Amino acid sequence: MNTRILINRFSGWLLAGILAMLLPGCEKLLDVDMPPDNLDRQQVFANDATATAAVLGIYSSSASRLSATGNFDLATGGMTIYPGLSADELQYSGTIAAMTEFEANGLQAENTHLGTSLWNRGYSNIYAVNSCIESLMGSQSLTPSVKDQLLGECHFLRAYFYFYLVNLYGNVPLIATTDYAVNESKPRTPATEIYAFMQQELETARDLLTPDYPQGRRTRINRYAALSLLARVYLYRQNWEKAAEAAAAVIASGQYRLEPDHNNVFLAQSRESLWELANTSTASIVTAEGYTFLAAATPSYYLRGTLQTAFEPDDLRGQKWILKTTVGGVDYAIPYKYKQTTVANAAAKTENYVMIRYAEQFLIQAEASAQLNLPVAALASLDSLRARSGLPLLSTNGQQPDKPELLQLVEQERRLELFCEWGHRWLDLKRTAGFQNPAITRADELLPTVKTGWIPSDKLYPIPQSQINSNPFLVQNDDY
Repeated sequence: MNTRILINRFSGWLLAGILAMLLPGCEKLLDVDMPPDNLDRQQVFANDATATAAVLGIYSSSASRLSATGNFDLATGGMTIYPGLSADELQYSGTIAAMTEFEANGLQAENTHLGTSLWNRGYSNIYAVNSCIESLMGSQSLTPSVKDQLLGECHFLRAYFYFYLVNLYGNVPLIATTDYAVNESKPRTPATEIYAFMQQELETARDLLTPDYPQGRRTRINRYAALSLLARVYLYRQNWEKAAEAAAAVIASGQYRLEPDHNNVFLAQSRESLWELANTSTASIVTAEGYTFLAAATPSYYLRGTLQTAFEPDDLRGQKWILKTTVGGVDYAIPYKYKQTTVANAAAKTENYVMIRYAEQFLIQAEASAQLNLPVAALASLDSLRARSGLPLLSTNGQQPDKPELLQLVEQERRLELFCEWGHRWLDLKRTAGFQNPAITRADELLPTVKTGWIPSDKLYPIPQSQINSNPFLVQNDDY
């Protein structure tokens, strides 16, 4: 990663964040690069308003990248489209080679989406967070409660971006400062260390944040949003007790609920949202998913038949979150979680990106309970989602599943509840042991049956070649 470029980019974000707070409508400036000496960071972090605006610039810069011609970014569609193709969720009808590589699990290190949309975006955001943390820690003039809130948000955001980088690429450089002389030659850090760092970041965020959402809206981080991601990290680290405990705390908070109507789950300020990302720019596009999946022409991306048939006939998720269309005599099924394509103006937008959802906490609780040999608790958690989906309850069918059967039930509910959402299916297949052969992953067990040419090293994306070229200390993943 070119750290000098990141410095200039973050200076632009600082300015944009301040303008976004002080002058409505200035979010369109978020991608403007500014020389680092055009803005004195010490002055920016000298008062509550400008320090808050600087941190908000990190949120806004991610959402504002939506465009009809732009790539899918890490925080705006990228973690739906790319992993959905890599797993068994989406198929691609187009001819762009860079996209067919994801579907065929035949990625080349030169694929521009790997660098521009995923790696670069992740590390750009991390650099911005690092700069904010350093400035916040050095400030002696901020109101203590404001400083704690902003630091909590930054520690959460840093963990969030690292979560996706480490799950896509495996070992990645751990960059926690703005010292470009150190960062530009940083080698890859073992994934286990990255996970330990994420856990520490989220525990810090949990302790700094309060249950209240700043300004009363779910577009910033509160304690329970941090706790929900911490529950996921505990789960991925196989710390079943802490995963169950953290998820239970979110569920018991009383601040959230499962929306009775699936059509309301992805609306702005849904009671099911733990964190949303708001596209506050004046662009007509609401979400990349809505714009891409709901195009009037032949769908470029559509659901695999194996996913469509995985839904029980009465499952309301299959009825309300899948849209079936016929184009040129060919039937397609497309994701329909986000239902807005384009709007005339920002005021007409009724949806935000739902970054973390309450329903996931029941799935975390169910999986952790299954691993702890607590079948009653596991089934009760799964039934919370099945009841909302109009399905028979598992806990009342008179059967007592054993642990392997419970884990299969968990996988099925995760697949149907979280399909085409933040890469959950792809990450689940890679982290979970095989059902028939626990010595391999579910990805190695399942994907060869739906893909041709699958090899185990396909579970990691290649490090972008541009990064290998610029940093001699980076080593490529196997078989690339």
